[in-house]
Amino acid sequence: MVATAAVAEAGEALHGHIFQRAIFSLRFARSTADDLPVSEFGFTSDEWDQITEAPLQIYLAMLTVDVAVDSLDDEARAFSDALTEVIEKCQPGSWMRGAFEAASQPTATQARGAAAMSEDELCGSLSALSAVLQRRAGDTEAHTFSELLVHLARRIAEATGGLFPGAPRVTPAERELIWRIRQSLDLMHTLHPS
Repeated sequence: MVATAAVAEAGEALHGHIFQRAIFSLRFARSTADDLPVSEFGFTSDEWDQITEAPLQIYLAMLTVDVAVDSLDDEARAFSDALTEVIEKCQPGSWMRGAFEAASQPTATQARGAAAMSEDELCGSLSALSAVLQRRAGDTEAHTFSELLVHLARRIAEATGGLFPGAPRVTPAERELIWRIRQSLDLMHTLHPS
């Protein structure tokens, strides 16, 4: 009986060792895979996450600066509608279309439960994104993608409407954030509008 228990213990230990090696192998494979370019579009996994999370980050920052609490449903709908619009503007099979399609799926930011993003956090993230886009996609595509992100921000900001039905209303804080988004994405090199 003692010998059987010892054999069982040894078997469990061996099984545990094999299991630990398998987990190590999976973690190693995952960490090295993250360093490799995504074959379809030439971005690393981290860069792709950065690209696909940008629309959600813009949405979260817009919610942070918008003081109209009753606008959350309208802005959520505007976010969804604007993503659809932007997807339709992108060529099928392009990295831009893939990025906006992925943005409509749960992301790492959503998985972490992000509910808000400060203007400074957003601008830092978008500045880093701009550098990635310039390096990997080139000037023209970086500019096009950045303009699509600004379009998304504008649509979210306009979601609450104005005093009259159909009239757009963008608060000064939202207008300021859109200006900072454009600046962070390297779309403007002028002084702040007065």
